[in-house]
Amino acid sequence: MPIDKTVNNFEEAVSDIPDGSVVMIGGFGGAGGMPHLLMLALRDQGARNLTIIGNTAGIAAPTGFGWPDGVEPIDHAVLIENGQIAKVIASFPVSGSVSRPNAFEAGFRAGEIELEVVPQGTLAERMRAAGARFVPALDRAQLSTHRPPPERCWRMAKSHGCLTGGSMCLNRRCMPITP
Repeated sequence: MPIDKTVNNFEEAVSDIPDGSVVMIGGFGGAGGMPHLLMLALRDQGARNLTIIGNTAGIAAPTGFGWPDGVEPIDHAVLIENGQIAKVIASFPVSGSVSRPNAFEAGFRAGEIELEVVPQGTLAERMRAAGARFVPALDRAQLSTHRPPPERCWRMAKSHGCLTGGSMCLNRRCMPITP
């Protein structure tokens, strides 16, 4: 007999998500690609210390990316601004606009949110492996990725104008490794 997982509303769908859960949020940030109403329901439900996994960590709110004019964008920021996120695992966590940082960037710089940047292919493989219940495995990108020596990281950070005790550069934007 199959289990009936049908729910009547968004609030009921997120009602059993406890504090400390890992939540995967699909989509690239536009109006048609993310579970906006579920994110709003999760915000209202109030679970804390969440880890979110997604391609981005909120690019719609600061840029309006993918949203029609006159409509308030909804993205990961509704959870981040509510203090519910402890960690983000994403391929592109920044907003893409130096002049308009997203809520994640502010939380990360303040030391409130931990970050794990994962290449898109590796992220997709992790999701596939988890769905198939495989143990984590290294892929070619991970095996062939070499970390530059610390002095090179410092030079790269300095050349981008952000020497803040160690940084990583994402899309020519430096973010501190340790807040």
